[in-house]
Amino acid sequence: MFKFIDLQKKCCLTCQYFKGARRVEVIGRQTFIDYGNPQGACGVFNNTPRLINDPANATSFCRYKRWIELPD
Repeated sequence: MFKFIDLQKKCCLTCQYFKGARRVEVIGRQTFIDYGNPQGACGVFNNTPRLINDPANATSFCRYKRWIELPD
């Protein structure tokens, strides 16, 4: 698995609608998103393939909503 630390970044991996293997993981004082694949799918637009780091609101169909499992 891979670790993503920039939890404030508005990208596909931090979006509620992203479909892919991911979970929140805390190591010491750091919180990460642990993900298994650098690609997933957008659940808003017919499961369009998206890379985890694709920026939110880069396309007209994007309805970015922060993933509810992330800490505030």
